[in-house]
Amino acid sequence: MVTPAEMSVILGGAISAVAKEGGQSWTQCIYSPVTGTTPHEVELKVEWGAGPSLAPASNAANSAAPIGAVDPLHGIGDLAVQVPGLVLIKVGDDLMTVQFVYGDTDLPGKARRIFDTAKSRM
Repeated sequence: MVTPAEMSVILGGAISAVAKEGGQSWTQCIYSPVTGTTPHEVELKVEWGAGPSLAPASNAANSAAPIGAVDPLHGIGDLAVQVPGLVLIKVGDDLMTVQFVYGDTDLPGKARRIFDTAKSRM
């Protein structure tokens, strides 16, 4: 859903990609740096039909947010939730997860760019 060239631009360095399929249940691609440890490794996964499972996680995350906090994930998919190292995005009936394996300082910004690139290909 996101080519290695597109992910290289988003992450800021040369990336290789390995795609995996879980039958009709899920699609996953693991993006790794071509050399060294930067940019950080990212796993993009779409679980077909699992979107409704995000609502309980969203309620828990929203109750933990400071009052008046600006949601950096607002407008990503139908619903988006961030937990350490991971952004979960509901897209219709499907669930997209963007996992930053070694952490990143701009999870919401990069997750938004990854989602915007992938959404038309879902």
